[in-house]
Amino acid sequence: MMDTLYQSPVFAGIMYFLLIIVAAVYVVHKFKQGRPFTIFNIYIYVMLFTYIIITPFQFSNQAWYKLDYVNAEPFYPYLYKSISINFIGTVIFLLAEIYYENRNKASYMGEGLCLKVQKSCKYQAVCMIFVFSALSWLYIVFKYNGGLPLFNGGRTFFYNSGAISFIYQSLGIVISALAMYFGLNWINTNKGLMWFCIGAFLSISTGTRGTFFLSIVYPFLLMLMYKRYKRISLSMILKLAVVFVVLIVFALFIGTYRTGTLSNYSMLSSLLYGNTFSDIRDGSYLFWGYDTFMNNTVIGGKTYLAGILSFIPSSLSEFRTEWSWGRFSTIKMFNGVWSNHFGFRGGNSFEAYVNFRMPGVILVSLLKGYIFANVEKAYNINIHDKLCENKKFSPESILYLFLLYYAYATLNVSQTMANLYVIVVLLICLRLIYTILSSNRNIRYAGKMKV
Repeated sequence: MMDTLYQSPVFAGIMYFLLIIVAAVYVVHKFKQGRPFTIFNIYIYVMLFTYIIITPFQFSNQAWYKLDYVNAEPFYPYLYKSISINFIGTVIFLLAEIYYENRNKASYMGEGLCLKVQKSCKYQAVCMIFVFSALSWLYIVFKYNGGLPLFNGGRTFFYNSGAISFIYQSLGIVISALAMYFGLNWINTNKGLMWFCIGAFLSISTGTRGTFFLSIVYPFLLMLMYKRYKRISLSMILKLAVVFVVLIVFALFIGTYRTGTLSNYSMLSSLLYGNTFSDIRDGSYLFWGYDTFMNNTVIGGKTYLAGILSFIPSSLSEFRTEWSWGRFSTIKMFNGVWSNHFGFRGGNSFEAYVNFRMPGVILVSLLKGYIFANVEKAYNINIHDKLCENKKFSPESILYLFLLYYAYATLNVSQTMANLYVIVVLLICLRLIYTILSSNRNIRYAGKMKV
């Protein structure tokens, strides 16, 4: 009965216009705050762009050529369902984010931990870990791929590389996080430009657009603008709009470069019908596979549990082999047709729905809103407000923000839980190095005092 409702074009249309209204409320809310753009809420604008602007194009046959189908019409009921489920979750998430961000403006989740991170993550320790991570990453890509991924096969070389895949991705996360740190540090103190440029280059070289934009380009450009403009102005908005367009074009360029089809038409086609902004289309395809091959069976949190256990290699765990999101959304859901695929996204509420139905969508969306509100508050207090007031801020706090952000991202796709573990390990390593360096300084200082 509920499937009939979710697959109704009328209900999907209602949710489409409801999302537009709530999105407008969110934008007005952010402008009233005087903080319309941050490092992290750029993701929300991209999501809204994907859902509101790109979704209508997913009903075109052309959008389904990437999935080897020539006719979109058989998937229309599942497109309506994908719109309904994902838009319900997004509406709840946005309203929750607004509510929790305003409820207690003076504090945020884990404020004490953030202060500890700021104290322990010293510049020298960050440099040491960055150099080690960069050299290790370069060793892996040249040994196992024969060159940088962007210029030599893209991301495909570690599809079937076992433990190397996990190490490669983990090092990439560390490089991106620390590159963001160096970018902020340079803006703040004019120190760290060389390290930032190296991190930016390596991030581009992965051929993975999301990591590069989230970790490097967005914060770098936005911080520069906030440093110049203390107040929101039309000039700032126009420049940010230009930056946004340029970033989208560059993202499409990377995608088309990987496929070897560089042209104006291919880039426009990639924007409207390609895989860059295809969450709703992929969600409908997943709903079709879920209906066809799994008979709409509720899986009761198995993919989330597999995400929690992501520190265990799939080769050592039959449970993770079967239920990790990448394998579940490709191999299990489609009988192995997409065995060489990383995993379909499906939108921000698909996984919650197949695990727990609508109660799961509501609960997960509320939790995401709570976490993201804390990400925004932590960012505003530690970085944004200080930057606009021309005060020194702590670049180290960005590592804590990564911790919060990946906690949020895990609720979107459980597969990203591994990223959360990587950031935790990074913070532990930074703390250990800081302790060692501090101990050595104290020993040397004590020795001088005796003399």
